[in-house]
Amino acid sequence: MRTGPGQMPVFGPDTLSRSEADNIAAYALTLSNREGRGGFDLGAIGPVPEGFVAWVALTTVLFGVMRWITRRPKPANSDDDRGKW
Repeated sequence: MRTGPGQMPVFGPDTLSRSEADNIAAYALTLSNREGRGGFDLGAIGPVPEGFVAWVALTTVLFGVMRWITRRPKPANSDDDRGKW
């Protein structure tokens, strides 16, 4: 941060104070040492697998609804008066 290797900009003492530079370095270290990657409790494996689980669940529900909507009505019972004129 202070030397700016290659094309990186230099953040000298006139730009960032020592305490500001220490705070940025401490924040960067906490990001690299995080244990949980976030998301729901699916083993904390990250958002991509959790999104896949959500898509599979949604697809299953949609196919179930489509099957329920397109089911054929049951034939009228011969003992029932509903189908007779």
